[in-house]
Amino acid sequence: MEKKDAFCRYRFVGAVFLFLFSSLFLGSLFVYAGGVRGVTDDTIDIGVILAQTGPVADTTVPITEGIRNYFQYINEQGGIYNRKVKLIVEDDRYTIPLAMAAFKKLIFRDEVLTILGMGGSGQTKAFYHSIEKNRVPGIIISLAEDMIKPCKRYLFIPCATYEDEIKVIFKYLIEDLRVINPRIGFINLDIEYGKIGRAAAVKTAESYGIKMVAMEIINLAATEATTQVLAMKKAKVNHVILQTSNVTAAAFLRSAKMLDFNSNFIGTYYVCDDDVVRIAGDAARNLIGVHSFASWHEDAEGVAQMRGITLRYKPGTEKPMRNKFYTQGWAIALICAEGLKKAGRDLTIEGFVDGIENIRNLDTAGITAPITYSSTKHKPSDACKMYKADIANKRVVPISGWLTPKE
Repeated sequence: MEKKDAFCRYRFVGAVFLFLFSSLFLGSLFVYAGGVRGVTDDTIDIGVILAQTGPVADTTVPITEGIRNYFQYINEQGGIYNRKVKLIVEDDRYTIPLAMAAFKKLIFRDEVLTILGMGGSGQTKAFYHSIEKNRVPGIIISLAEDMIKPCKRYLFIPCATYEDEIKVIFKYLIEDLRVINPRIGFINLDIEYGKIGRAAAVKTAESYGIKMVAMEIINLAATEATTQVLAMKKAKVNHVILQTSNVTAAAFLRSAKMLDFNSNFIGTYYVCDDDVVRIAGDAARNLIGVHSFASWHEDAEGVAQMRGITLRYKPGTEKPMRNKFYTQGWAIALICAEGLKKAGRDLTIEGFVDGIENIRNLDTAGITAPITYSSTKHKPSDACKMYKADIANKRVVPISGWLTPKE
């Protein structure tokens, strides 16, 4: 009988111990599961995937710098609901394998709330499944229409798309300048960004009853463009649209000057930048372009504030001027911060997404066009400005207000 009672007591104590252990263990799981990835009482961890080295670093490093400086400014103001933003930057060298490795590290090891940049078009497409599965909000640098159409819950772009830019170019030529019988050629990089622009140009030209007369491809590493220029010249092109990088655009313009090809040149996103004028020099004299972000040197109030804050952090760096991609990084961080503010003190992943979706007519004071998102529209605007090369000052200057594509 005593042995039986002892056995019952041992079994009871064991059951109590197991209950307490299970409660503690399950409780710790509950606390972890109830937490928010990347969020503590005093910090918000944010990841950035952008090339810090490699062939496109001249555009992506300034984006990173813009993001970093804007959040430094936010942290100086006390952060967001007393939480300081901590950035974790990963270099993907503009490659999909390195971008995938960076994505996994940021989500599963660093446990960030959101990822900004996400490489480029190809990299972001490679993330689609993981973004949805792991609920990873991102304000991305790829401006392809299919990033946000159909609308994807966790992906946002910060401005008009590449397709919008092409449409604005055609509208500007045909409706504003009233160009008669344009012979339009197109040159693009053989990467996703270039292919997107090429397809948009063909489709938009058809909508105006125009047929493209020459279509050429240039390599991302090209230092000259003799073949492409001669093809355009042979086709008697009088307007060349450049969907290239800033460096390859400068190479094309220099080759055009050398071969006495006096066409009009129209640059899209990566071409409409001060760096192209600085590199190409007088060869850029016939260059105009389209862009969604203001240049470093413009007079707008928001741009002046951006310059003032930046130079306070980096005194003595007025020259060389930051390029438009610095402005892009600043705007990405601004949108992210606005979404975090709208999400409120009780920050969650879904609350952050809802916060961005609830941004309405946000006035950036000239940094970009007014910003509006919704639950079905993750593009803030389709407006762009036209710019022209100012050779004397080695920059591009605006020649229009905000323009929107043809309805």
